Amino acid sequence: MPDPKGFPSLKRFRDSVNSAKYTGLLSRAETKVAHEDAFAEMKGHILNLYEKTDARNSFMDESGAIWDCIPVEQQPALRGSKGSVPKAPDAPPAMPAGPQAAGGPHEEWKEHRIASPLDPDQEDRHGNVMYCPPGTIPMRRVTMEDLSRFPTLRDFFRKGPRGAGRPP
Repeated sequence: MPDPKGFPSLKRFRDSVNSAKYTGLLSRAETKVAHEDAFAEMKGHILNLYEKTDARNSFMDESGAIWDCIPVEQQPALRGSKGSVPKAPDAPPAMPAGPQAAGGPHEEWKEHRIASPLDPDQEDRHGNVMYCPPGTIPMRRVTMEDLSRFPTLRDFFRKGPRGAGRPP
């Protein structure tokens, strides 16, 4: 796969995380990392997420987040599992819209599918195709910038909606 345009490939991203230093992070105004051990834990988490992971395609969404299309079996939840990859469940049937929707069982269910935001004909602002090939899943790239907005990795995992504080 050719390198994506406009941002580093997953391999280059991993290499940059691997060579990152705590002192380099301190120069950023938005950094809230508590101490060097917290930085090392964050760095280790990112490296573990992408260990033995290859991107078949990468693209940037409208918000600037980078997405890597990785083989299904390489996603962190399945990496190292024995046996075949479980089959995804079928989508539940769609509820009909309109006045009858609120009234209980219906004889007719209308087929309604939500259009995927990923399409082989769609490109990001850099010209990268915004689509994951069959056999891959989109995985949002977690960066040191994401994690360094929090004092520790634990605080990052305890964040609430939109990254604000601890959920109620």
